[in-house]
Amino acid sequence: MSNEKRVLKLGDDTLSMIRELLQLALLTGTNVVDHYRLLELEIDDATGKIVPTTEYIEKYNLTVQTLSDKATELQAQMEAMETETTEEAN
Repeated sequence: MSNEKRVLKLGDDTLSMIRELLQLALLTGTNVVDHYRLLELEIDDATGKIVPTTEYIEKYNLTVQTLSDKATELQAQMEAMETETTEEAN
């Protein structure tokens, strides 16, 4: 057993993902720690740095797209209600 410590560094993709998860938590009002717990990382063989897994990135992108679609839908509903209210007032 070796006493030598293995030093690992975060890759740029990991740092970007950490930033995005913080932004997502702020936008959704959720706890950022919960998002970080779901983060799946692996060591990139080429660089030796810690990076998000391909599967995690795909899941994350799907989640963000779903949230975006829902926000667009809600915005359209609100605009329709606003138009109805304006028409009723006239």
